[in-house]
Amino acid sequence: MNNAFIKPVFLYSPEQIYQFHDLLPAIIAIYFSARKFM
Repeated sequence: MNNAFIKPVFLYSPEQIYQFHDLLPAIIAIYFSARKFM
C-alpha cells in the first residue's frame, strides 16, 4: 500500500483504529470480489 493511505492511520485514535481493523477483512473481501468481476 502507498504512504498516502498508511500515514493518516497514525492520526486516528486507538478506538478508530480498532474499528477499522474490524472492517479490514470485509474491505479486502469486497476488493478482491470486485476485482474478479473487472
